[in-house]
Amino acid sequence: MKKKHFILTFICVLFFSAYSYAQKYGTGMNFDDTRYNKIPKKAVLLSRDYSIIPASASLKMYCPTPRSQGSYGTCVGWSGAWGVRTILAAKAKGMTNPVEIAKEGFSPHFAYLHIKNEKDNNCQNGAFVDDVLKLFQDKGVPKLTDYSGECPQNNPDESIYEKASNYKIKAHATLFASDETKPFKLKAVKKALASGNPIIIGMLCAPSFGAAKGAWKPTEIPDSKMGGHAMCVVGYDDNQYGGAFEILNSWGNTWGNGGFIWIPYDTFIDFVKYAYEAIDFPTNLPNNVNDLAGSFKLETSNNTEMSANFVKKVGNVGIYQTKQPYFSGTKFRMYINNEQPAFVYALGSDLATQKVNVIFPFNENISPALNYKGNSIALPSEKHFVRMDNTIGKDYMCLLYSKEALDIEDIKSRIAAEEGDFAQKVNAVLGNDLVKNTNFQNSKISFSAKSNQQKVVAMIAKSNQQKVVAMILEVEHQ
Repeated sequence: MKKKHFILTFICVLFFSAYSYAQKYGTGMNFDDTRYNKIPKKAVLLSRDYSIIPASASLKMYCPTPRSQGSYGTCVGWSGAWGVRTILAAKAKGMTNPVEIAKEGFSPHFAYLHIKNEKDNNCQNGAFVDDVLKLFQDKGVPKLTDYSGECPQNNPDESIYEKASNYKIKAHATLFASDETKPFKLKAVKKALASGNPIIIGMLCAPSFGAAKGAWKPTEIPDSKMGGHAMCVVGYDDNQYGGAFEILNSWGNTWGNGGFIWIPYDTFIDFVKYAYEAIDFPTNLPNNVNDLAGSFKLETSNNTEMSANFVKKVGNVGIYQTKQPYFSGTKFRMYINNEQPAFVYALGSDLATQKVNVIFPFNENISPALNYKGNSIALPSEKHFVRMDNTIGKDYMCLLYSKEALDIEDIKSRIAAEEGDFAQKVNAVLGNDLVKNTNFQNSKISFSAKSNQQKVVAMIAKSNQQKVVAMILEVEHQ
């Protein structure tokens, strides 16, 4: 009887200990699957691109000293500003001293002020991660030394917004849908980290997480009633704890492993509902490194490449033609490759109807950002083909590579409204935005370029304050 009483007491002590830890630390991530699934998602890469990642990757050297959000529900501001935005800036500058990085860290207080509910005077209601990333995209974020305050209520003066505008990101996206398979969630997060990108996660925060050390081994099962907590994933290692992700938390440097914690893969997949990526391209590449590069090809269903040659330029638009005609019913697949980060778009049209369609991104829920080096996507997918219809004549495919996001729907509409053939329309619409003096490879639809801080390049090009380089492939359709 005494033994049973001891066991019961011990279990109760453990439970209340974990509960007290959970109450000690603030969280504040709001979940909404419908909202999350409307955010543009990263395009699925070729299977091989997920299989060639290393056994470990880490951005921990770019992390600031962990700090605490206290008891406030401001984790979204902390994971976004102090976590992801600070890491990206430190990585861009090559900073690896956590104390020095912290001096350059960004303000979670500014971030939370601009994303919280207007009635959240006590900073307890939490926020949505997409709001903080949209803030970074539209307004930027200032450094903590320029704006601080645990639970600020009033907007800063205009000078702070001017400073914030220097630290915008280009875009943001999710890594997977809320109902995605567990294996894909795992490889998508690992791929992002291996490509040098920190990730914000939204996790069901169980009480046992408050007392975690080494690696978190929850005693609970995931429950939708658990509160949400946003944190920053900074690395992974297949040989740590049977395979685990390393997380930067916002509970101070006395929690966990000096403010960090390992979460084994299985636990991570069970408890993490959402994953977000801030998209910002490197700007400090060496002079001899091309910052835009990519290629494009078509392949029939019997794995034969539909080869093409460069034939001419129309204005600043490069034109390729397939070496042979293809017949209605031909099944083929498109492969788009990027060797350097870019926003990539593909348009399709034909001579007979002159209708213009967006081929990629194929819907508004797919991000045009292909921001991992040396990767490819297949359209419509690796397992499917498209079939040439019965419209005889010329088919056109136009690719745009850009350093900035483009309003592709507006471009599509303007091209459709122009007079002339397809190449003339593209040239007329993009006009001064097209990069001049572009050199196209003759026997392969491929390019590399130094953009010199301009926005868009395709093929072999050197831009001079222009935004866009366009490449068109003509397919003779019989």
